[in-house]
Amino acid sequence: MPQGLRLADHGAAARAAFAAPVVFMLVAAVSGGALAQGRGASVISAAASEMRDTVELFSADRAGLLRRYAVEYSPVRRERLRRFYGEWRERLQRMGFDRFAVEGRIDWVLLDLRLRRELELLALEERRWNEMASWVPFATAIFDLEESRRRLESPNGERAARSIASVAAAADSLRRGVGQIERSRQNRIVALRAAQLVDALRR
Repeated sequence: MPQGLRLADHGAAARAAFAAPVVFMLVAAVSGGALAQGRGASVISAAASEMRDTVELFSADRAGLLRRYAVEYSPVRRERLRRFYGEWRERLQRMGFDRFAVEGRIDWVLLDLRLRRELELLALEERRWNEMASWVPFATAIFDLEESRRRLESPNGERAARSIASVAAAADSLRRGVGQIERSRQNRIVALRAAQLVDALRR
């Protein structure tokens, strides 16, 4: 595996398996062309990917963003990450592909696959949020309070009190309406996700 590939996370194995056929074809095509020109050995034996520093920078920037935007399903977090991944895809396109040797091209492809997958996951998160928003009507107020805290804004006691009151009222309203919710399989799945979000918000 190229030394530049340092994209450790819980889905790394799945993404690697998904990318393997692409990488195999890429290596075969690039190395085959290089061997035909008598340059294959020097290209394939390159000690390090030219993309290593770029991949490490991406990983460090992403880790910093996830520390700052730590509340899952927060619209602010989702939009910031969406912009981040989009900007990185644009950056990859500007860097080009043909300029790199074999290992650099493999890292280029894997990083592009990673970025596209992350954007797909954000779209999935948004769909799930839209499904369960009515189950957690108080979540938006909590998201706003958390964002204010992370932006180090001066506390506004009156506004905070109103937000907390709205959270309590929304929770009470939801509790009263639980018995009227249709008990379908889809609703059970959405309810489970909503419960997991509530647990996360409590922390």
